[in-house]
Amino acid sequence: MRFLKITVGFLVVLIAAVYIVLFTGVGNSMLRPVIESKITLALGLPVKLEKFHLSMSDLDVVLDISDDNSVHVYGTYSPFAQSFDLEYDIKLLKLSDLRLLTKKQLAGEFKTKGTLKGTLDLMQIDGKSDVAKSDTLYHVELDKFDVTSLKADIKSLRVDALLAMLMQPSFVHAALDLDLNFKNIKPHQLDGIVHMQTRQGLFDTAVIKKELNITIPHTRFTMKADAKLQGEKIDYEYLFDSNLVKVTTNGNVVPEPLKTDIVYKASVKELALLQPVTHTALRGRVNVHGTLKGEKKKMLLKLYSDLASSKTSVLLTLKEFQPSALHAVVTHLRLEKLFYMLKQPRYAQGDFNLKADVDDFKIGSLKGKVTSVTTGSLNARYLTKAYGFKHLMPKTSFRLRSVSTLKGTDVDTLATLTSNLADLNVKRARFNVKSVQLDSDYTVKVPSLEKLYFVTDRHLRGGIAAQGKIHKAKSLIVTAYSKIAGGEMKSKLVDDKLHLDLNDVRTKKVLWILLYPEIFDSGMYAKVDYDLTDNKGVMTADFKNGKFVKNQVFDTLKKFGKVDLYKENFNGDAKANINKEKVAAVFDLKARKAEIRSDKTLLDTKHSTIDSKIDIKVEKTPVTVTLKGDISKPAIGVDLKEFMKSEAGRKLQKKAGRELNRLLKKLF
Repeated sequence: MRFLKITVGFLVVLIAAVYIVLFTGVGNSMLRPVIESKITLALGLPVKLEKFHLSMSDLDVVLDISDDNSVHVYGTYSPFAQSFDLEYDIKLLKLSDLRLLTKKQLAGEFKTKGTLKGTLDLMQIDGKSDVAKSDTLYHVELDKFDVTSLKADIKSLRVDALLAMLMQPSFVHAALDLDLNFKNIKPHQLDGIVHMQTRQGLFDTAVIKKELNITIPHTRFTMKADAKLQGEKIDYEYLFDSNLVKVTTNGNVVPEPLKTDIVYKASVKELALLQPVTHTALRGRVNVHGTLKGEKKKMLLKLYSDLASSKTSVLLTLKEFQPSALHAVVTHLRLEKLFYMLKQPRYAQGDFNLKADVDDFKIGSLKGKVTSVTTGSLNARYLTKAYGFKHLMPKTSFRLRSVSTLKGTDVDTLATLTSNLADLNVKRARFNVKSVQLDSDYTVKVPSLEKLYFVTDRHLRGGIAAQGKIHKAKSLIVTAYSKIAGGEMKSKLVDDKLHLDLNDVRTKKVLWILLYPEIFDSGMYAKVDYDLTDNKGVMTADFKNGKFVKNQVFDTLKKFGKVDLYKENFNGDAKANINKEKVAAVFDLKARKAEIRSDKTLLDTKHSTIDSKIDIKVEKTPVTVTLKGDISKPAIGVDLKEFMKSEAGRKLQKKAGRELNRLLKKLF
């Protein structure tokens, strides 16, 4: 009995202590700092309980999160029945102060108030809010703190205000009405409807110009969506309409596991508007429509389009949302419209056709074939201006056909390009998608070098054909081989360094190609090392068994000096330093009875001029000749001072007399 009295007494004291601590002013004062510290720790923000009143049947709490943000909760409750009837008033007048809580920078304000009724197992929340300047009413039911049903009636939510709250540029202005009614929001047991539409929609052209550097016309829009959620399926219809873009889509979606059966149609009158989505500068219009059917394991996307005035159809197979197979046909795509859409200059105009059958996209097991044919003409005036050609590029038509075979990690391409400037043939260009390496052969034919005048900036005769290989990995390596001017040419380009070998090339034919006077016929062996970036290089050459063509000086020497230099075979060498259009050369040619040399010959290939001093020695008798001016018809000067002292010179003076100057001026 005594033990019972002691136990009852202890319980009375304990209950009294708990009551004093929890439900009296003294106890509230003791609890306030403890609760403040717990809330501060939970929220990560220094908070203050401006008001804290807790009794056996009611509470009244005001929590200041910052100077401009507060939460007020008050009402009645029953600790024994675990029921409550509370009201709340949340005023967040400075959202920017809550970054530590929201984990995102926000701006503006948010206010809501309402009631919270029920028990811990089943409660209801009814409230209203002015989020983004809207008039919002909401009703939420929770079962053991899990949301089971939701209703929301949102009127006139300002989309620009919502974007400003989220610290995003206000690209659009619109009033949005949203009606949500979910009788059941539990996964796989969905039961509800969604109605959404916008009013007074307008794109802010000034903000779009500032943020995206895109200029669009004054554009209003409307948007409407209706969805019905039942069980695991969502049936929907969606419409977005404006004078720039119109999108319609409808169908049904099962979120888990994902399954779709969707029809879509889009008419884009100005692609520039889609830059935030495409992350690519585009313009112009395009129409697309098609279907999306399947599930995560396998989904089929059908697309039909009039891209760049073409007839385009695409069937894309997706597995786990990754491209698996592609079958596409593009006919009569207009190049000029494609360049316009891509915001590129109109390099060419013409027609592009493509057929692609790719059964496997996976790197390592690529399988498929892609064929394309392009016919058209180059925009000569634009290319001339863009690349700084000195002369107008001729009108150029072309046809390009390529066939690419995908296998494993390789893409092998066969290509043929024909045009009125040149023909190019590639039997196999192999690109390894894994190592990003290209290996290709090529054959190029230029029937008329004269047609390349706009590039070479000089008139040329004849044609040329070359073949070689291209290798591109870390460095670019291009080799070339050609039979030219009676000999052969071999070259190798490594990035911007060019090495060129000429073997047994006939100088007379080279001079013919260059439209220079064909004064010397010899076998030439030369090496050239040239830097394409600096436009600088060095050439060395050897001449074998060279003979000069008929000229007045050699005729005179033969007649009066009794020396026939036409029978002489000249051998020798030359060296030239190339600095862009300037060429500084020296050469030395020797025969049995004569020597021809120059320690200073300057060529300007841009202006086709020459400045040269040539020393001719015939049986120890020297003659100095200077050439200046146009390479084709240079001004010729002859120094006869030493020659006239020789026996041949004295004979020439006696016989030629007044005709001497006239004969010498006809040199070459």
